[in-house]
Amino acid sequence: MDCRFCELLLQKNNDTLILPLKYGKLFLNINQCFNGRVMYVLNKHYNDITEIEPDEYCHIAKEIINISKAIKDIFSPDLVNVASLGNYVQHAHWHIIPRYKNDSNWGSPPWPHGEKILSQEELKLKSQFIREQLIKKEYFKTLDLTSDSGRASK
Repeated sequence: MDCRFCELLLQKNNDTLILPLKYGKLFLNINQCFNGRVMYVLNKHYNDITEIEPDEYCHIAKEIINISKAIKDIFSPDLVNVASLGNYVQHAHWHIIPRYKNDSNWGSPPWPHGEKILSQEELKLKSQFIREQLIKKEYFKTLDLTSDSGRASK
């Protein structure tokens, strides 16, 4: 397997995994220079969004919107950026980036940015916190959180 994100999707006991969703998995970004920054990675391997059928993309967009709303509610940023670039890893994914008026790039794109790399314990605790908030506030009411949904496939 030569796709970094396909490998990520298959990992067991990953401290950055927040939730498996119907079309993808939600991960905490290890760089928390923007507090609450997460990444949504599609279960199925697509190089970019041009390979996704429009009907499927509508469902994916709903998950991205729910994730964005949840991050905004949990972390109270001034703005939420959503970006899908694929320049570094060609596997369709989205960065959900909470933006704060006091961040160093406020008013500009989030890149380049500084680094705030969390320890494994901090990653685990923050991922658990976000997961608990998502479940508590029922952002994904129809989601079966007991299943192991989302197997990576090419």
